[in-house]
Amino acid sequence: MAAFATVAAGLQVAMLLARGRPEALRYVEPGLDGARRSFWAAAICLPLFAGLHLATWRAAAAPGHAFALDFLGYVVGWTGFALLSRPVVAWIGRAGRWPRFIAAWNWCNVAQYVLLVAAATPGWLHAPDWAQQAAGLVAAVARMVCGAPDPRCRPARGGGADRAGPAARSGAGERHRGAAGVKRSRA
Repeated sequence: MAAFATVAAGLQVAMLLARGRPEALRYVEPGLDGARRSFWAAAICLPLFAGLHLATWRAAAAPGHAFALDFLGYVVGWTGFALLSRPVVAWIGRAGRWPRFIAAWNWCNVAQYVLLVAAATPGWLHAPDWAQQAAGLVAAVARMVCGAPDPRCRPARGGGADRAGPAARSGAGERHRGAAGVKRSRA
């Protein structure tokens, strides 16, 4: 029952943060236990991750190898950021805020994965081009309005940290941009 309450509170945090509501931080469970429990977000996002990558795994010459590499990247993306960020925040004197930051970060990734899947769904359903493009546009606008970073946008020069979550670090957004119908020309 405790896991259900943690997930319900986490999803509420994700929804509020996606809408730009700062009071969401009141629902983030403080302390190391809260940070540990926030990794339920990774379990929630795993089926979404798999759905985003299924087409590339099927098309790969060695689907098992492609799955293993992507899954390893998924696990490293979730855990690596948390483990590497901890000494950095300690170094800048914010170690006490790290657990709450990681918890909020993890739950925000649920919103990011939902947006990526929403953008890719019309392509999976073989919808007309206009519907795929509209879904990509709606997802892009929602990401901008909600404050979710676009994995394609990086600072031009060292200013600012990469705020993209595991979905972006895994390449899910980039690989499936075409599935959402967003067409880009190469220069």
